[in-house]
Amino acid sequence: METISAASVLLTDSEGRVLLVQRGHHPQQGRWSLPGGSAEPGETSAEAARREAREETGFEVEVGREVVTATMADGPARQYDVHCFAARVVGGQLKPGDDAVAAHWVRPEDLAQYELTTGLIESLRTAGYLPPEPAGATRVRRAAQALGLEFDLTEYGPARSLVEAAERRGIAPEQLLKTLVVRQSPTEFVLVLVPGGRKISWPKLRAQLGVSRLSLASEEEALAATGFVRGTITPVGSSHPWPVLLDESAPAGPIGLGGGAPGWGLRVDRDQLRQRLDARVVDVSEPEG
Repeated sequence: METISAASVLLTDSEGRVLLVQRGHHPQQGRWSLPGGSAEPGETSAEAARREAREETGFEVEVGREVVTATMADGPARQYDVHCFAARVVGGQLKPGDDAVAAHWVRPEDLAQYELTTGLIESLRTAGYLPPEPAGATRVRRAAQALGLEFDLTEYGPARSLVEAAERRGIAPEQLLKTLVVRQSPTEFVLVLVPGGRKISWPKLRAQLGVSRLSLASEEEALAATGFVRGTITPVGSSHPWPVLLDESAPAGPIGLGGGAPGWGLRVDRDQLRQRLDARVVDVSEPEG
């Protein structure tokens, strides 16, 4: 595989915002990332970072210490080793150019509203700009990777409603699925995935499972069964591989699930999730209200 040396800059302002640019070319065209690009022959990484900052943002910057090194794939035959440097603005005016089609100063809490390049959030955490990832979210991330899922795991922050939570994930409310922990016996549970706006139909669920008595797990039971607190539960990374039932009303395409920690969400493809978890698609819900 061809490896290309590249460099980027982590620029922040007095308000704690980070400067992002929207990529105009591949790899990951249209996504938002830190200003940066490939090093030219004979350039050091620091020199490349300074030049790329000037070309993409219009700013003259003073490059400080290297804060993180990351690898970004560009297809099966090429990858970029990106050296990221802390930097500060010493001149110029913000004016996107070269590979950047736009540039924004972004607050940490607003990062979830941007389609970011792969691994950028992790790099910002490694660089110390964002706080460490919660343990529950890390467990979800590692489980998703082990399952071979294509996914986004993002901190969206608290939401006041299902509609707001879905909007922050860029999906419709019916694409945001609740993971309900259903108790079959004191030691047996099943995870039921139900779209927003719908609820479990207990007669349908009892018929599917062939049992006469079922109940929702208590908050304490759900935590013991999955390792996640209510509101963060997902079958991806559950501490026990309970059977998963996916309600047939869940739409195809991207769906949202709990992310293992408060304010976090996992976004995956419905059919890929079903295949990786060997989930049964069944009719077990009815409209709420």
